[in-house]
Amino acid sequence: TDPGNQAMVTIIQGNYATKYTVKVTYSGSSLTVTKTTEDSTKADIQTSEIASDLKDGLDGTTSTGSDGLTISGSLAVLSTANGWSLEVSGSTLLIKRTDTSEDFDISLEDSVGNGNSTLVKDTAQLFTDLPLVAPHNFTTKISGDPESGVDDYFVKFIADAGSGFANGTWEETVEPGIAYKFDPATMPHLLLRTADGNFQFTPADGHTYAVNVYDPVADTTTLTSFTVPSWGDRQAGGVKTNPDPSFIGETINDIFFFKNRLGFLAGEKAILSEAGEFFNFFRVTVTSLLDSAVIDITAAHTKVSVLRHAIPYVEVLVMFSDQTQFVLRSEGLLTPKTVSITPSTEFENDRDVAPEATGDSIFFATTRGSYAGIREYRDVSSQRLSFEATEISATVPTYITGSIVKMASSTKEDVLVIQASGSTSTLWVYKYFTNGGERVQSSWFKFTFGSDADIKNIDFLDSTLYILVQRSEGLFIETLDFAPGQADTDSTFKIALDRRIKETQCSPSPSYSATTDKTTFTLPYNIAGGATMQVVSRATSSVEAGIMYNITATTTNTLVVSGDLSTAPVWIGEKYTSLYKFSEIHLQQPSQRGGMAVVMGGRYQLRYGSLLFEDSGFFNVKVTPKYQTAYEYPFTGRILGSGNNLIGAPSIESGKFDFPLMGKHDDLTIEIENDSPLPSRLLAAEWEASYNPRSSRMG
Repeated sequence: TDPGNQAMVTIIQGNYATKYTVKVTYSGSSLTVTKTTEDSTKADIQTSEIASDLKDGLDGTTSTGSDGLTISGSLAVLSTANGWSLEVSGSTLLIKRTDTSEDFDISLEDSVGNGNSTLVKDTAQLFTDLPLVAPHNFTTKISGDPESGVDDYFVKFIADAGSGFANGTWEETVEPGIAYKFDPATMPHLLLRTADGNFQFTPADGHTYAVNVYDPVADTTTLTSFTVPSWGDRQAGGVKTNPDPSFIGETINDIFFFKNRLGFLAGEKAILSEAGEFFNFFRVTVTSLLDSAVIDITAAHTKVSVLRHAIPYVEVLVMFSDQTQFVLRSEGLLTPKTVSITPSTEFENDRDVAPEATGDSIFFATTRGSYAGIREYRDVSSQRLSFEATEISATVPTYITGSIVKMASSTKEDVLVIQASGSTSTLWVYKYFTNGGERVQSSWFKFTFGSDADIKNIDFLDSTLYILVQRSEGLFIETLDFAPGQADTDSTFKIALDRRIKETQCSPSPSYSATTDKTTFTLPYNIAGGATMQVVSRATSSVEAGIMYNITATTTNTLVVSGDLSTAPVWIGEKYTSLYKFSEIHLQQPSQRGGMAVVMGGRYQLRYGSLLFEDSGFFNVKVTPKYQTAYEYPFTGRILGSGNNLIGAPSIESGKFDFPLMGKHDDLTIEIENDSPLPSRLLAAEWEASYNPRSSRMG
């Protein structure tokens, strides 16, 4: 309620022979009423009596000379007929203008230094000046120090009865007439999983919705109502003492959760909600700064530092601008008094790619011309947090083409998968292993999907990567499992096919024609142009896995296979090739500064290579001398005398495979490929070579 059209006069103490003067000015005219108490009449100095006499003088009930009143001025009496309402409760007089088109002014004096009475209208100097009775919802400002506006606050009277002019309590409230709530349509929206298993995308506006909820115990379904959360309103203070959060009027660049607070990044600001109240971004009181109050802090720097991304890391919040990494931290509890933001490192960051937190590291993207890179941000100190950002893609600076679009990681498998604009059908993978704080494995490889694959998004769930792929016929969710040691049911290995399905997923079911002696499989997807399909036996208690069947014809989404396979357990999918290319082989020797150094002089001649393998059914070693045709050395799993070498079934073996090289180390390209559905597990490689130095060190 705006207090501008009403005022309260409270008589605190009555004294003998004391004057109490109220002056009301309205529309250029004034009315002054002075009550002078008698010298010895006890009833005349009762505070309620003084308040009542002042009312009677103001509304014309009593004239000058009666009850110790002196009345003067050109303003008509404050009667109901003249648009006024006067009411007394105890020692408090309420003066109200019922016509709110124009405000009025009022002053109050007493002859004992104004110590016996108080006036409350738009403002009050102190909270103790407020009366114990007031109109319900009467609002006023406690001005505090008149030289400062930052200690002002507003209070509202709540009557015990919920209405009227009566006893009650004063509560802190918001300044009247200012904006006090957000527009939910312009704020971040919610994706809710409703109790019936569906999803709802909605603004946080506090609306109620109803869904059918199943009770498995009672085996009944009940229509149940739920309420959507809503953004908190400004409930105290004004635009100075409880200002709008800094994201108002700005673009919200990121949303995060840190130490029981919801946070937004906007411009150079980090804004965190009230602790435990994720939808409230206003202070609940301005009379004191609570530890749980909202936090609104600037990342100060000599550079323009628009904050793009925020990642919780250990006990701090790491924030990324285009060129700087900042750390938000606190000593002890995270409060407005203990929070701070400091720069930690200065590395360029791709603003369009969210960093990816995994284990004790944060990976973030960089750009370098037509290629992209990855830096690993991590703590390198055993004491107070101290950070560095190592470029993990420095050894392959031209590997990732285009700019990075998305990163996803699995802490179970220590793997980072990267989606980039250079090829929408390719995923780049960084595989690493850390032992005792030391990075002992750091490798790169990639998956290239079919020509009709346009990857839209990626995300991990445990060890499985979920891939959203746009193909010519529609949008698909496909999966890629990174867990080691995978094997199909009733088998010791996994059949390797892309877009793999069982025969039971064909619709209609496989059909056999006795006339042609062929079986037709109808796939749940169209065969991509250029794709080679394969049908392979699926292991059961009576069927060996890995037997490849002859495909005689294909159409848009059907395969025709020789023989009666209408009831046979099979895997169906696209054939793909796995390829490993060895780095150039060099002779190394211990260096004087520790570690190993490449021997530059002389001739290093490779003679033979050996591969140690396990549980493998096929691989092909390809050796290509410079400017010559490749030599191929396939391993088929068929070893004479082996008990696994059975007719009509694939042979899975473990052992050592030797192959010739016969070339200078820098003239050979050595590759291992497998385009079959059978497994190949390579454990180690070694070389037999000769070295002829051109010179030797003497002395």
